[in-house]
Amino acid sequence: RAEATRYFRGEPFGDEETGRSQVVTQDTRDSIMLMLPTLMRTFFGSEKALEFMPTGPEDVQLAEQLTEYVNHILKENDCFNQFQACFQDALLKRCGITKTVWEELEDIKTYNYTGLGDQELQVLLMDNNAEDVEVQSYPDPELKPGPPPPPQIMPDGSIVQMEPPSPPQLHDAVVTRRTIDGRVRIVAVPPEEFLIDRTSRSLEEANIVSHRRYLTVSELSRMGYDPEEMEDYAGQSDELAFNQEVYERNPSAFLYYDNRTDEAMRKVLYIENYVKVDFEGTGIAQLRRICTVGSAYNIVMNEPVAEQPFQLFTPYPEAHRWRGQSVFDLTRDVQLIKSHVLRNQLDSLSLSIFPRLAVVDGQVNIDDALSTEMGSIIRQRSPGAVQQLTLPYTGRDASQILGYMDEIKESRTGMNRSSAGLNPEHMQSTTAVAISAQINAAQMQLDLVSRNFAETMKKIFHRVQRLIMRHQDRPRMIRLSGQFVQMDPRSWNSNFDVEVNVALGSGSDQERMATLTMFSQKQEEILQKLGPNNPIVGVSQYMNTLRKIVELSGFKDVQNYVGNPNYNPQKEKEAEEPSPEQVLAQVQASQIQAQMQIEAARLQQDREEMILKDDRERDKMEADMQIKVAELESKYNTSIDVAAIRASIERERMRKTDA
Repeated sequence: RAEATRYFRGEPFGDEETGRSQVVTQDTRDSIMLMLPTLMRTFFGSEKALEFMPTGPEDVQLAEQLTEYVNHILKENDCFNQFQACFQDALLKRCGITKTVWEELEDIKTYNYTGLGDQELQVLLMDNNAEDVEVQSYPDPELKPGPPPPPQIMPDGSIVQMEPPSPPQLHDAVVTRRTIDGRVRIVAVPPEEFLIDRTSRSLEEANIVSHRRYLTVSELSRMGYDPEEMEDYAGQSDELAFNQEVYERNPSAFLYYDNRTDEAMRKVLYIENYVKVDFEGTGIAQLRRICTVGSAYNIVMNEPVAEQPFQLFTPYPEAHRWRGQSVFDLTRDVQLIKSHVLRNQLDSLSLSIFPRLAVVDGQVNIDDALSTEMGSIIRQRSPGAVQQLTLPYTGRDASQILGYMDEIKESRTGMNRSSAGLNPEHMQSTTAVAISAQINAAQMQLDLVSRNFAETMKKIFHRVQRLIMRHQDRPRMIRLSGQFVQMDPRSWNSNFDVEVNVALGSGSDQERMATLTMFSQKQEEILQKLGPNNPIVGVSQYMNTLRKIVELSGFKDVQNYVGNPNYNPQKEKEAEEPSPEQVLAQVQASQIQAQMQIEAARLQQDREEMILKDDRERDKMEADMQIKVAELESKYNTSIDVAAIRASIERERMRKTDA
């Protein structure tokens, strides 16, 4: 695999000679980069990378929800880049590995908020995930406090100075949140991190498969391990730290020495093993997940599992072997031979342009003889001391060898300039029919690679389905087609029957569009002649055809051009006509509303009577006060501030009314 990386990058072979051509052709890379775009378009060119097909009418709605949800999970995991890396590993290094698991990770993040109002702060304090909240309050600089309230005269005649209102407050908060979130994770595993029983015939039959990698103490703590225990195994290394394949992929990474001093970021060798072993002594081996840390392989987890999480992509499988061949295996000798032939061809061209010179020792200025400047002179002591050794250019014969090697590469991989997308009408050397036949022949080989990949993709999607139905214990709100939809796999039936339909077909997009266009015309004729309720073609089938044409045209937002194929006018009509239960519910709701209106009118009448009674009592108090004031003024020969007393009584009445 390290050698395959060097060939893919076109690095020297190691047998180069100084002063001669050192060119390296890139046949391995050219073949892979011709295949990779077609494979990515095949699986990710449409709006949906997969579709769950129901096997019965009872599974239609569930299959639609599952299709939408799993496609949403693929987008969450950035599966385009993950599968692109996996496909490239498969084409170059014989196998591409994916790992599909359910991860529950504990995450701690700190957020800073500034300028919060009282209500915003209250909402923040009500967050159940907030563990530590630090609040700093200060007056709002943009709002000035209002004027102080006037002094209040109490019933006994004393004057009380009211406190000024407190100015509006703003708050700065620092919040630490701890969350535990479960998600389906789909990642491409580097080949050097994957281990498998070399005697196994398939991934499912392997006695042991493992994933070895370096994780930090912080990452292991998020997975639930004791950080203090993990710190004891940090810094221990093994052969993975000096792996040749890792070095060839990224040589600059070995120039950096990890000398982090904080314990949380120190690296620990973590190996996740899936082993078939008779752990309970029953005589029957069961699959168990055994995790080890450190170079001494200390076991930190041992639990039974139902299945291992890996899936393998191989472009050219071999019978009775867990992995097959790669494009590098098919083009390695071609690149080596073409590079050496091209080197010799360039050397011959160089010698014909700059021929060698024969000089008499001591009779010629060597610096002049070695100069390649146009029109430069060569100083010699005697005539004939310099002679040109003319060599003919023989590289034309080598061009036939290069063309023959290209034919061998094309016959092995099926990739050529014609299959890269050249228009047959623009190739004048032969007929369009012959070029089309050549393209179809090359497409057949690529279709076989796509089919091999599609079978593995089906296994991945089925595993995603099983993971969300086993582990997701609460509904999730996801955004689909601009709307938020709640997905709750707990209500799904785990025994329903579905089939995974990967976006894979035969022929080019233009051929499929031409065929679908012809179908749509026939469907239109049938709908016009026999109506929408004919037994041959319905409106939903016609809409499916239009949606597929829009997808092949390259538009991902199909819903903006064609409606929902599951639209049923009869169901819409039934939905518009209320059922007896709905009619009863509407009658009950009307009765409740009428009762509420009667109760509101009664409360309004009681309030008006209370106001009238209060007015009568206030008038009586006013008359009594006038009499009392007259008596006091006559008895003590003094004046009383009636206005202040009235104001105090009015404030007291207003306070009671507000309460």
